[in-house]
Amino acid sequence: MLARLMGIQAPGILIFVGINLVGFATFLGWLSQRQAIPRPLLWGVVASDIAWVIASLIGLSFIPHQLTQIGIFLIVDVAVIVASFAIFQFIFIRRESRVTT
Repeated sequence: MLARLMGIQAPGILIFVGINLVGFATFLGWLSQRQAIPRPLLWGVVASDIAWVIASLIGLSFIPHQLTQIGIFLIVDVAVIVASFAIFQFIFIRRESRVTT
């Protein structure tokens, strides 16, 4: 239903993205429970967020004619939120004492 609302022709894409996001969220939950968080893992999280934003922009540039206005709005909105996460994570990495090298 969401794929149709967004104008996405292959709804399996949203299922694939959703499954990967559940895995990513599980990893973040595990990471947040650690006493010391290795810096490379945190940089990997930031890189993943940046990759999400870039992939969103690439997707918008290749299929804008297929997407509905709601689809474009949702993709841009989520990309802005994820970019904000990356910025705050960057600040956290530079300030947090629990981060290990």
